[in-house]
Amino acid sequence: MVALDLDVDDRNRLARELRVAEYESVREEWLASRDAQQHTLRWTIAAIAVLLAAVLGSDARDQQPFLYVAIAGALTGIAIASQAIWFGELMRMERASLFLRGIEVAVRDLDGGWPPPLVWDSWRASRGHKPVITSAAPLLIACFAVYALLVIAGLTILFAAAADTQLSDPDRILAVALAFMAGALYIGTTFYLLCRARLIWQSFDQPAQFDHLRPSRGEQRDL
Repeated sequence: MVALDLDVDDRNRLARELRVAEYESVREEWLASRDAQQHTLRWTIAAIAVLLAAVLGSDARDQQPFLYVAIAGALTGIAIASQAIWFGELMRMERASLFLRGIEVAVRDLDGGWPPPLVWDSWRASRGHKPVITSAAPLLIACFAVYALLVIAGLTILFAAAADTQLSDPDRILAVALAFMAGALYIGTTFYLLCRARLIWQSFDQPAQFDHLRPSRGEQRDL
């Protein structure tokens, strides 16, 4: 490690500047994840609305049944993939929040005064007297319901195509295969995401711990 030729005051000033910069950057990451969530849901609904219009408002079922079935399968695939992306951004948000809560706890212990200088994420995660407005459970439930409806819409089209005797047997077999594959993929993905959501809920009020990151004596001499 390269040694830094700094006196105590310079080290303390540099440490304070780095902590402020890190706190602000993690806050920006949290905000970026929130915006990515909203954009993912918004553009998914727009894309699926276009696909539904193309499937239901055209003559593809009669003239190009293979394309009709393929678009319906793509609709369900987009919905499942978007749900996973949306939840991934939720996990990214919570990771940033846990880090910020750890910083707030550390700063509170150093400051020793009341009220502490940083409290937002710790207040947001507190379970004792948490206001209803701080809970993300309604948003999580609503978004899972939206994605479920989108997947159901695609599966309905696929099963309707499978039951349509006017379509050729290969097209009907393709519709059945895509429907069962999409249904199994949706159930598996949703089950996994719900398990991850349970872990997030369990760790909601557990800030990040930094004690294991303390440098060894040799590293401290090199600073």
